[in-house]
Amino acid sequence: MMLGDVIKKIVVVGFIFAHCLLLTSCSISNDNVSIESESPVDTSQIISEEEKPKPPAVIVSEIIPQPATDNILNYEEFLKLLEANGFTYKQKSELKKFLSVSAKCILVGYEELYVYEYESNESMENDSITIGISGYSIDKQNSDGTTLSTQISWVSTPHWFKSDLIIALYIGENKLIIDFLNETFGDTFAGGDIRERSWTRGLL
Repeated sequence: MMLGDVIKKIVVVGFIFAHCLLLTSCSISNDNVSIESESPVDTSQIISEEEKPKPPAVIVSEIIPQPATDNILNYEEFLKLLEANGFTYKQKSELKKFLSVSAKCILVGYEELYVYEYESNESMENDSITIGISGYSIDKQNSDGTTLSTQISWVSTPHWFKSDLIIALYIGENKLIIDFLNETFGDTFAGGDIRERSWTRGLL
């Protein structure tokens, strides 16, 4: 065998041996490489949306109207209402009895208010029915069954109001005072514009 052929065989065998070593090395390297995966999920700890705790519900209690705190309307409360509505006043002496009780006179500016105060609402109502619908007369029943009618000539239009324990009389046309009395008592029960408001009810 020629020397050249021997050398070629040696080179081929060496090349094959080197290639085998390279393949073995790659295989070992791949075995040592691990691919990191996600940690396993513990499904027992998963809480569904329905099972999640919910915040406590806001409980709205029923709104109960507060009881009325207004006091029974008497003379003292009436004076407080005057002050609360910005009126300044002076108290004058009591006047002659047109009704079963004397009138207390209150001077508001140049206007006069007359207030009749009673022990009970029943007494007040009994007196109110003696006042003529026009506001210009007081009709009292005598013990013998006859009626004594007293006609009064007021200097201006009378406005009669009533509520709880008092009857109030204003003689004049001051709108601020009339509005205040309407707000406090409601409509007049005699005098004022009662004739226009009540003629259809057969009161005249």
